[in-house]
Amino acid sequence: MTTRPASTATKAEPEPESEARARSRLWDNANVKLCFYCGAENAADNRICATCRRPFAAGTPFDRLAQPKLAWQARASLICGLLAWFPPAAIAAIVFGHQARRRAEKAGLGGEGLALAGLVLGCGGLLLLPLLVSLGVLPLREWFPPETERNEAAAIALMRQLTQAIYTYADSYGQAPPTLQALGPPQQAAPSAEAAGLIEARLAEGIQAGYRFRYQPFDLDGDGKFDTFTLQADPFEPGTSGNRYFFVDTSGVLRAESGRPATASSPPLPR
Repeated sequence: MTTRPASTATKAEPEPESEARARSRLWDNANVKLCFYCGAENAADNRICATCRRPFAAGTPFDRLAQPKLAWQARASLICGLLAWFPPAAIAAIVFGHQARRRAEKAGLGGEGLALAGLVLGCGGLLLLPLLVSLGVLPLREWFPPETERNEAAAIALMRQLTQAIYTYADSYGQAPPTLQALGPPQQAAPSAEAAGLIEARLAEGIQAGYRFRYQPFDLDGDGKFDTFTLQADPFEPGTSGNRYFFVDTSGVLRAESGRPATASSPPLPR
């Protein structure tokens, strides 16, 4: 009787458990999970990695992280950085960029790349600003005129306003006003020759926008009524509150001089 030889085939051993799955089971049992980005151990109920501050996706294995929420400051930094040729936008890009990077570190928000790009563009815009201004690419003087130019522009407008008020007063009361105060607001309800209510009280005092306004009426024919007038505007502090002096008379032609008081022979200003 022959005996069947014992089978030499061995039962296939099960494949070893993957390292990731084994570590996952081990850490799940130990209430610990790893951060996919930095490898730091975290408590199982952590929603943000305690080391790199990146968020975990709720209800997912340890090696799957949620997409970090993008900080709005990062978008703002990039947008302002693209407009960095405008100085306020360049400054805003730098400020928002630093805020976005700080929030990314402390709260685990995304957008570090956008924030970095905004910072680079903002700093580059500020560094190129002097060159762009010198080449005339940016009309910075028109955007932010110096105080002297602002005051001079205001003085011109006030001279025209006062001239028109004097004409209106003459039409209403048959002569030029005796003083600037006669053009000011009335104490009572109804305007009068003493207070016609044609200009505001501060302008009637003769000082506004860094200029002093000097009004002088004349009675040429001796009938007791003022026929003509001169009106001058001089900077209250020459060189600081203004550089130009202005003059107008009955003709209504506004004239200007630089560095000295204007007169009837000074060059006229274009209308």
